[in-house]
Amino acid sequence: MKKLPVLLCIFLLIACAPSEVHSDKFVERNGIKYEINSQIPCSGVSADYYENGQLWYKRNYKDGVEHGLSYMYEEDGRLLRYSFPACHQNGKEVDMSKCK
Repeated sequence: MKKLPVLLCIFLLIACAPSEVHSDKFVERNGIKYEINSQIPCSGVSADYYENGQLWYKRNYKDGVEHGLSYMYEEDGRLLRYSFPACHQNGKEVDMSKCK
């Protein structure tokens, strides 16, 4: 009987976890990103991949603009060394010390 609340909590955590959306599923209107056919600005994670399936770029969005850390990877999976990760707040790149 005590397992039911634990299983319910695990299910809710998985269901509420942010999902990745491929950037080609976004449209931009007046500088704000929306998922196609949506009127609500996107919030969450956007990911792009190389043809070999390896992660290429990962961005975080809040209210339709980049917010938080962004990462770019080499085709072999290594983090691009010199310019990433990058930090954005309200769509503008800021110093890494301002990212949490």
